[in-house]
Amino acid sequence: MYRFLQRLIFCFVLLLPISPAVYAQQSFTVSEIYLENLQRVSSTTIFSLINVNIGDEVEQGDIAEIIRDLMATGFFDGVEVSQGDNNELIISVDERPSISSVTLDGNDAIPEEALLENLSNVGLAVGELFNPSVLEQMQIALESQYVAQGLYGAIVEIDIQEQERNRVAIQINISEGDPSRITHINIVGNEAFSDEELLELFELRESHFMSFISGDDRYSREQITGDLENLESFYRDQGYVNFNITLPVVSLSPDRDQVYITINIDEGEIYRINDVSLAGDLVGSEDMLGQIMSFIQPGQVYSQILVTQIAETMTNILSNRGYFFAEVNGVPIINEDDGTVDVTFFVVPGNRTYVNRISFSGNRLTVDEVLRQEMRQMEGAPASVNALEQSKIRLERLGFFSSVEYETNEVGGVTDQIDVNYTVQEESSGAINFAVGYGQVQGLTLSANIQENNFLGSGNQVGIGINTSQFQTNYSFNFRDPYYTVDGVSRSFAISYTKSDYAELNLTSYSTNQFSTSVGFGYPINENQNLNFTLAYTNTDIDTGFGPVQEIEGSPTLDPRFTNYIVSPARLSEETDSNGNTYPITDAVIAPITALPDTAFADIEPGFIDREGDKFNDVTLRINWNRNNLIQPGIFPTGGNSQQVSLEFAVPGSDMSFYRLQMFAETYIPLNNYIPFLSNEWKLHFDARFGYGDAYGGTEQLPFFRNFYAGGLRTVRGYETNTLGPRSTPPLTYRTQFTELRRDANGDPILDANGNASLDTSSERAYILEQAVDASGNPIFDASGQPVFENELFSSQLFFRDPLPFGGNIQLVGTAEILFPFGFLEGRERLRSSLFVDAGNVFSSYCTSRQVANNNCSDFSFDEMRYSAGVSISWFSGIMGIMTFSLAKPFNNSIIDESESFQFDIGTTF
Repeated sequence: MYRFLQRLIFCFVLLLPISPAVYAQQSFTVSEIYLENLQRVSSTTIFSLINVNIGDEVEQGDIAEIIRDLMATGFFDGVEVSQGDNNELIISVDERPSISSVTLDGNDAIPEEALLENLSNVGLAVGELFNPSVLEQMQIALESQYVAQGLYGAIVEIDIQEQERNRVAIQINISEGDPSRITHINIVGNEAFSDEELLELFELRESHFMSFISGDDRYSREQITGDLENLESFYRDQGYVNFNITLPVVSLSPDRDQVYITINIDEGEIYRINDVSLAGDLVGSEDMLGQIMSFIQPGQVYSQILVTQIAETMTNILSNRGYFFAEVNGVPIINEDDGTVDVTFFVVPGNRTYVNRISFSGNRLTVDEVLRQEMRQMEGAPASVNALEQSKIRLERLGFFSSVEYETNEVGGVTDQIDVNYTVQEESSGAINFAVGYGQVQGLTLSANIQENNFLGSGNQVGIGINTSQFQTNYSFNFRDPYYTVDGVSRSFAISYTKSDYAELNLTSYSTNQFSTSVGFGYPINENQNLNFTLAYTNTDIDTGFGPVQEIEGSPTLDPRFTNYIVSPARLSEETDSNGNTYPITDAVIAPITALPDTAFADIEPGFIDREGDKFNDVTLRINWNRNNLIQPGIFPTGGNSQQVSLEFAVPGSDMSFYRLQMFAETYIPLNNYIPFLSNEWKLHFDARFGYGDAYGGTEQLPFFRNFYAGGLRTVRGYETNTLGPRSTPPLTYRTQFTELRRDANGDPILDANGNASLDTSSERAYILEQAVDASGNPIFDASGQPVFENELFSSQLFFRDPLPFGGNIQLVGTAEILFPFGFLEGRERLRSSLFVDAGNVFSSYCTSRQVANNNCSDFSFDEMRYSAGVSISWFSGIMGIMTFSLAKPFNNSIIDESESFQFDIGTTF
């Protein structure tokens, strides 16, 4: 009886949903089929579902099946089936409304695209039919998604707004609330390692004073899962083969602001290696695979990561021999009795695979030939993972593409061939760099440089530069063909003309006209190294003008405008001796300067022009070795290292004999190798630059216009560009004065109230011989009462200039940086931010006695190094190119150093 009652109730419940929609006799023959209230669903769709045709006899069971089939489509909120007066089958439906819009508001932690994608997966998307039954599921799913992000207080509210034409708009309002912070992480069961050691493996952290920046105390289900995987890997790498973790217990404070995590673990025992073996088809690679396998020896503590790495290395060896789909698995067999592990590496090489075809996509401008030249994987050759990866790296280094990816596809109908397609995303390969500046000395400066590194898609580099300011104009052109020969030998040409007038700058009074042309060839040594040879001819014409610094031309010098000297009076007014007697000024005695003996002129230390002349024709050979292992997937390098060594020297027969040696090295080190909780965007960057120049043969020193400089954005930030190091000695000139006294109508000198005469400013100027004085500073007179003068012309500093930057023949510069991400910005691959310390200076081994006396020059000394520390941001803006900003504080600077805390550089691209 009880079972019968159960069946009766069950049948009644089954009939409830459909009985109100059935209006028909027990059975009838269908004369017509009518569909009512259809709007978007086609009649064809209905007829394909009901499986009833005119003339068929239908019963109650058939009608119930029609209703179930139509409702199962999810298109309708209700279906009614009835029998017409003339045995028509009438199907009336209530279509569900379509979704006209889905709007999200209040979501910050989870991107809108991710939320809309999840909603679309459950049918809540624009154009889909609205199913109310999924709303509650969707609401729970969204809140669960926020809980997984540590936002336990998130509230999701859904507002459905009915619209005309049977449509609805869905508005989802999200209140995320504040994230829950991890207050304590407790690990239970660890005996071999302390809590501190194990928690260092976690990305999640208990709240600390820097958490508001790093966000590492925000609970996330994904992150805790990753941390537990790290914990398990750590133990298994230490030999704990049976290590086990139970599900973490996560509890909340009553206000849901604080999270407490408890992790229960069972360490187990340490297992050691008993035996290591190879199995499978070794395809003649036994020796090579055996060498790799020898990294695991019996008696070692078992390490899962070592087994995995050896298996991956074996796989790479086979894949580089053409077994592209090879698989090697290291399988541990645990011996519980003696606490050991037997490891067997099972090798499944598969068929040897050859590359059928290599294709390229995404290169709208760059021709295929340019990309194909960089391929290290050849068509028809055995497929090699290393060759494919090296080809990818070479494409990235071209600088034409923002991204490079490749995929392999099996060739249909064969099992031993693959096609390879490289997909590139082109970016601006040309650059127009504009610079505008203003300084108290140099005034307004303008420059424009056009550099196209992928000219007309050919891969050739073409550059044109125009730089102008009130003191310098430069025109330049360069061309480089990176594949002059099929073997990768490059050829380059360059030509430039530079006219500089440093007198306009009031820095050093000289100007140069310099014409240069060069041809160069580059030879690849291997994938990462090349050797370049550049032969250049340079014509340099130097005009010292009036008053060059003493390092360029010795001084004091004569002014060709003045041809006489004056021996009286020596000053504008006579001095008074210690007894208070004022001596009268006598009439001037004027004579030609050529009448003076050599003793009347000061002994001078010759400058460069005095020794070498002012016109030079030089042929130089520059040899440059470059090794580049940088990882540069985009605008900025992200890893690796590079080194450069360059030697330039004037060949015999040139007007000057000199050489310049330059060395540069840089490296990037991921910080998360040492601080695991940091992302891989945190890096250490070091670079160092050394330069040394000298003369040989008949030339005494490196030409001053080939000196090294330091200071500025590219060397030592915080100091004005090129201002560090030795400074010039201001020029001296022989002083002149007017030769006649002011006289009255009678021809007598006009005296002032003190009885002193003065000079007539309309008279001729002449050089001055200084009047001799005794130890007390009193003028000396001869027996006839006439003044006695020194036998050397009186000289003075020209314009009383300060010592100015001159450069030197020794340069040492270095930088240490911490590169860190701006976590709140998108497109971080276009942004580089760093905390830096710079060090460097320029020195000279040719310091003159005057430079040393004025403390304006020194040979190399670490005590004279200059330092700075600060923050720098470089951003590739797209329109304006790379924009670099630096804020630095200089250290160990002297009173003559010119500091500049804020510096910037802006360019643009096309």
